Amino acid sequence: MTKTVVLTSPVGRVVYIPPELDGHAVPYKGKRYWVIAVDDAHPFDWVSSDIASHAIYDKSMGYVIATVKPMDHCRMWVQMATQCDSGFLVEDLRDAVQTAGQVAAQMLAKGWG
Repeated sequence: MTKTVVLTSPVGRVVYIPPELDGHAVPYKGKRYWVIAVDDAHPFDWVSSDIASHAIYDKSMGYVIATVKPMDHCRMWVQMATQCDSGFLVEDLRDAVQTAGQVAAQMLAKGWG
């Protein structure tokens, strides 16, 4: 279980907090976002293997912003964590992270949900 923690240094920069992992594979580690593999033996936060194969974790917010599920023809379905109808197709994990970050920023600007 991860903690939702955002810390700010005296100069106003956000301190990124990595997720608490327990044997999870991490196929993508960016400065802000990490992609965490999920399987039967390693669920992450609220994401289990029946929901998705990967979770996109936002280190500045301290929680999962989206899930990633493989589809056919080498594509992946990315589902934003806050809205049922906020999903999109991508071809790789880097695109999943980039697009999920952009969508999350738009949602945050408008208000989640």
